[in-house]
Amino acid sequence: MAWDRWYRPLSAARWKSALYHLVGWAIFGLGYVGLVVFVAQVLAESPGAVLLVLAAGSRLSAYISSTVGELDFLRGI
Repeated sequence: MAWDRWYRPLSAARWKSALYHLVGWAIFGLGYVGLVVFVAQVLAESPGAVLLVLAAGSRLSAYISSTVGELDFLRGI
């Protein structure tokens, strides 16, 4: 069927892209949690310092998400 011949490569590319996104966000998430634990436990910082790390990580996540979204848009063009 013509639709299958056209859509199969597109579907494969989307799955591959989704896998890369999943791996990237998993690495970011593990690093983020590790940093929070490091600041709270190893450095024994104040709750304010931990909150600062959480806020900075939240903004970093938003920046990364925005950048990835723009790259996906440009790749789609």
